[in-house]
Amino acid sequence: MFGYAWFGGAEREINSAKTERRRWRKRLTTADVRPFLEKADEPGEAPQRKFWSVDGSFRRAHGFSCGAPREKLCCPMKILHSDDPNFVEAWTRGEKAMAGVTVFYTRSFREYERLLFGDKRTADDSFVVLSAAGEVAAIVPLYAFANDEGLHYGYGLREYLRGPLFANPPGTKTFDQTVQLVVEHIQELADQRHVLSHRVMIEPVELMEGRNFFNYYMDFDYEDKSAGTSLIECHLTEEELRTRLRKSYKPLINRAQRQYNVMIIHKDDFSYDLCDEYRKLHALAAGRQTRGLESFQKMYEMIKEGKGFLVLIREGANKMVGAYYFLIHRHYAFYGSAATHPESEGQSGIGHLGLWQGILFARRLGAKFLDLGQLLMRPEITEKEKSIDFFKDGFGGRRVVVFRGIRKFP
Repeated sequence: MFGYAWFGGAEREINSAKTERRRWRKRLTTADVRPFLEKADEPGEAPQRKFWSVDGSFRRAHGFSCGAPREKLCCPMKILHSDDPNFVEAWTRGEKAMAGVTVFYTRSFREYERLLFGDKRTADDSFVVLSAAGEVAAIVPLYAFANDEGLHYGYGLREYLRGPLFANPPGTKTFDQTVQLVVEHIQELADQRHVLSHRVMIEPVELMEGRNFFNYYMDFDYEDKSAGTSLIECHLTEEELRTRLRKSYKPLINRAQRQYNVMIIHKDDFSYDLCDEYRKLHALAAGRQTRGLESFQKMYEMIKEGKGFLVLIREGANKMVGAYYFLIHRHYAFYGSAATHPESEGQSGIGHLGLWQGILFARRLGAKFLDLGQLLMRPEITEKEKSIDFFKDGFGGRRVVVFRGIRKFP
């Protein structure tokens, strides 16, 4: 399944009274531009939609203000949806080529998400944007979930989905064209499925790496819902990392190191049986099996692929008391999930030791940053969630803004 789209440049006006730049874009429907549609290149194809900002004649006729004539920017782009036979190959090319790809954009993690969500995910509307030359211009994750109100794009019904990645950086003409195409196509898909909203975020590493400094979704009627996260700077020395720990954490970690044994499962030292200790401990801590076996097995496969590692804390010869799963891709690691034996004391230091060992091993693997996960800023945050944020904050990470937005479709 694919389609073509064409772009005109974004229009800008200056409000001299307020000396404030305002950016606005006008989406033209098929009915609006029917006189301007051109014949398709291939016989039997429908005419292709165009967006115009050339000489102002169309805009004047419809009551819009116009500045000086602009050069026509008309560049074809092709869209491949997730059911297209060429989608996987194109996504893989984008995954390998784009600088901002984290583990969450890899094919392995997308397969894990399929197993994790199962039939809770109503649709996978993800797509790839190709340039006229066939190069990958953007990869766009897009998942639909349903509640009593209807369908929503997001990561489940409450969390924000990682947003599109673009081959060209913000501030370039190609980026402006591509991001507008992506946002417009998301709205088209939302119109087709009667989706009510879209929750989206930009990876915080984009800010830390100097690739993006602005929540550009605000230019497209998204309400700003930016939050924060804590990033450990793994390029620092071990001693520097230790000095950033909360003062009370150091004796807890030291005591736990003397009392417990640490094992790290990774691609060069892999054991399926030891990986499965994580699943068993997870079920013990939760009081039940929380999800299907296949999703756990996919997590183990990602360890074998080098996209994850597992820190296990053992008491004595056989008793597992802590398991901590981390994701990693290129120079960006993520603290994924953890399970602690329910009989362990809160001040045992098991959790502190598990996360500390994960930080050190991510550093050993060459990670520049370890993301401890977004700090929860919802109004209804629970006491347990506050405790989790407090725990993470004690490891001395740098607090970084996470650009997020939500758009409600009419």
